This record gives sequence, C-alpha cells and structure tokens, in this order.
Amino acid sequence: MTWQDEVGYVPDQTAHLEQGPHPDFQAAQEHVSGTHLHVGVQVDHPVSDSLELGEVVELLAKRLGGALPSVWGVAEPLGREWSTADVIALARNRVPGQTRMLFSAQPAAPVEEGVRPFAGELRVARTESGVSRSDR
Repeated sequence: MTWQDEVGYVPDQTAHLEQGPHPDFQAAQEHVSGTHLHVGVQVDHPVSDSLELGEVVELLAKRLGGALPSVWGVAEPLGREWSTADVIALARNRVPGQTRMLFSAQPAAPVEEGVRPFAGELRVARTESGVSRSDR
C-alpha cells in the first residue's frame, strides 16, 4: 500500500507538470520579491547519552545555503557562534523542558560566492519514547 492509497490521494488528470502551479497559487509579479524554500525535518530518537543535535541543520545549511550556520541563539539578535557542542549542552541543560533555538548565516558578513542567505530553527523536546527533534 502506498501513501497515496492511505490518504485517498486522487491525482488531477487535467494537471500538467510543465504548466507549473495553478494560477490561483501563483503570486502576482508585483508581489514577487525573491525565492524562498522552506524545509522541515522531524526525527524521533531513543534517549541516549550519545545523541547529537545540529547535524541535520548543518547538512541542510551546507547543501541548500552553501555554508554552515555561523550564528545561533534562543532569541534575536543571534549572538552565539555556531557550535553543535553548545547546542547539545543547552538542550541537555533544559531537559525535560522543550528548547527552541534559532540559527542563520551571518547577516552582516560579506556574501561569499555560492552562499545564499538562510535562517531556521531547531526544536528539541523530551517525549515518552525518547527525544523529538524538529529542524526547519
């Protein structure tokens, strides 16, 4: 059984991929200010002393933004230099509470060739079965 079967997916036989999104979902040209991509990843882990946080953030930032995050924090302005060890330490110190952290490329830094602006959040929460992590 496929996910389409499970959710009752019915393809639109009149839709043609080469035509792009339906006009009702397209912004008027005067409202287009750039291109944005939103990616979300949620992973549930068993509890472990060796649980690492931040590797998905780094992977997405490097592949989609062209560089690792440079700053992070729990509130704006983001004033901490990116460090997975510091991210893990903060999350561990807040257990069993939820932790929400923000990250981004350095906004004031000169833009390097191939690096695109990016920002996101990492949420970590203790669950009954382990640890839930959401990267966006």
